Amino acid sequence: REKLQAMAILRLSSENTALGYSDIERVCGCETDREVEALLIRCIQAGLLQCKIDEINRRVFLHQLSTSAYHVQDCGKLLEALQSWANENSTVMEEIRDHVSEATGNLAKAKTEREEFKRNLDSAKASLKKEKPQREVSSSKVRKRLA
Repeated sequence: REKLQAMAILRLSSENTALGYSDIERVCGCETDREVEALLIRCIQAGLLQCKIDEINRRVFLHQLSTSAYHVQDCGKLLEALQSWANENSTVMEEIRDHVSEATGNLAKAKTEREEFKRNLDSAKASLKKEKPQREVSSSKVRKRLA
């Protein structure tokens, strides 16, 4: 929870140079000023930000954010890039599905043609077997005449 709260403060800090306790309470779920101050102190100790805490006016003035805070600003750009990448992948996946579907259709057609060819070949072989004895008889008659 503390890490999420720290990230929330960094997100707020990247948009504003001064924050009210009420903003921090709302975003981080803190219930008291003490919780807000403890959270800010943990962020300072972690090196995430440098700030001045005005306890009387319940304000925080930010002087410097760590480099990880700047990464929080880039999250929107990163999200857009990831969404664009996901959309491109969806398009590529659709194209792949189309190609697979086409290849499946071609394969089915080729199988049908192969089966038809095999039936025709078997029919031709059977026809030749039927004719073979007749050819042998006629060839023996021709040999007898020639002799």
